[in-house]
Amino acid sequence: MLLNFALRYFEEIYINISLMSREELKDLTLELYERKEKKSVYFIYAPNQISTWKGFTDQTRCLETLENLNVLAEGVRDTGLLLYDIDLPQITKPVSNQLIRICSEYELFLGLKDSRSTENQAIASRIKFVQDELRKKFFSGPDTALALVGELGGFGRVSGMANLLPTAVQSLVANHRRQELQYDINMAFQALLDYSDDFVTAMEAIVLFQRDKDVMTDEERDRASRLYNRLYTQAA
Repeated sequence: MLLNFALRYFEEIYINISLMSREELKDLTLELYERKEKKSVYFIYAPNQISTWKGFTDQTRCLETLENLNVLAEGVRDTGLLLYDIDLPQITKPVSNQLIRICSEYELFLGLKDSRSTENQAIASRIKFVQDELRKKFFSGPDTALALVGELGGFGRVSGMANLLPTAVQSLVANHRRQELQYDINMAFQALLDYSDDFVTAMEAIVLFQRDKDVMTDEERDRASRLYNRLYTQAA
């Protein structure tokens, strides 16, 4: 149902395949191939510790996926595999430069979305390796590094805060020198973290408060109201 919705309304679709079984991945690839959708469909993989592919390494998973994408490329407008480096304790593993290098030998390997690196030196090193050496694309994940990635020449930014502050994020991406926007986004991001240790939970509270206040308890509504006022005041 979600795939049908995405294919109907969006030109670019990103599908996280990290926890799919081999059978699910093959079924998905076959369905997309048979539909012959003129959309761009990209797969995202984050090395993980709870893979259902018993006995297979992350390298094997990625290379088999890239082989499947060679077939899929005949049925969709554009496709590829993007590695995702994110720190989720007990779930994900770091993306090694060795894995990136091996995958880079495939034309349909897009590059790296790096949500671990937030410091200048770490991001600069990864951009140099991924873009300059391997000729692939580097995407930033952390909202606190949006301006920095633009300054250092990264290809693009993937932002959770763009769901709540689209104008501020888009303006900063368009001009990374507007450090006041990065400051505002950081302050709004901190407001979310103060609300909950879980970024997604805090974001859902804001969305629910703006859309369906009546389904929240009085305590939830008051808490979300305070978050709403703080978020949008600090990011004004």
